[in-house]
Amino acid sequence: MDRMRRIELLVRAAEAGSFAKAARLLGLDPSAVSHAIAELEKELHLTLFYRTTRQLKLTEDGEEMYRRGAEIIHQLADLEGAASKAPDALTGILRVGMSVTMSRAIIMPRLVKFIRRYPGLRLDCLVITQIKDMHASGVDLLLRAGDPPESGVIARKLAEVKMGVY
Repeated sequence: MDRMRRIELLVRAAEAGSFAKAARLLGLDPSAVSHAIAELEKELHLTLFYRTTRQLKLTEDGEEMYRRGAEIIHQLADLEGAASKAPDALTGILRVGMSVTMSRAIIMPRLVKFIRRYPGLRLDCLVITQIKDMHASGVDLLLRAGDPPESGVIARKLAEVKMGVY
């Protein structure tokens, strides 16, 4: 087991108040946590915990290790969180062309959820229905109903809408 993992076990055991509780929270065997802490103590030439049958308490050295270890684990979690958010973090301006009817009936009711999901993305919605108007208006995406005309642009079917009189 690597040193960082043993330091994490030290922090979790100190927070839980026992090796058994820390093991349960981490899905490990209590003896694995106890052995990892013992290895860390041997490696550092320190006693980190006062152990009794009823209580687990940090020594002075253990409190220092806990404080610093908790800080490292917190920084590592922040780093991992920032790294995992990076691919999903869309930023910039997306210019979308669509008809007024599509805007009112389909897009606008779902817009709040989309904006909450991608807060760094700014949407510019324009009333455009013809592919030939896309370039002149600087539109990145054109949403329209019906089959796409043969124009050489990349087109994808997003949904099928059943029309009717009710």
